Amino acid sequence: MRVTADQGYVFLTMICTGIVLGVLFDVFRGIRALVGAGRWVTLIMDLLYWLVAAVFAWLVLLEVTLGELRFFSIAGIALGMVWYFALFSPAVVGAAQRLRGLRKHGKRDKQSMILRGLWRVVTHPFERIRDHFWGW
Repeated sequence: MRVTADQGYVFLTMICTGIVLGVLFDVFRGIRALVGAGRWVTLIMDLLYWLVAAVFAWLVLLEVTLGELRFFSIAGIALGMVWYFALFSPAVVGAAQRLRGLRKHGKRDKQSMILRGLWRVVTHPFERIRDHFWGW
């Protein structure tokens, strides 16, 4: 039986694991977009993502809980992914799409677009939180 402090550590670690899995999903989504994936490439990329995600989550569980799978571990991973997709993913995907379109612009425009994209990635989660609580 784990003490409550250990369970809190495990839960926070699993939230971070969920966030990492969300970032990994966006990386795979970006690669798929760059390749111009058809049905077979999408299938292979999805299988590869789930394989990498399952192994990563299992290794984290093995390291943190010695392989003990508890409900709050799964809930922490799910919460981390939900937080990532709700707060960060839209800004990251938007910045990636803008970076992909940089080939069409001049050097000065590229620098400006990169700075705006980075600013958007940093401020987007706070805007989402503000909109959620205050409805601005």
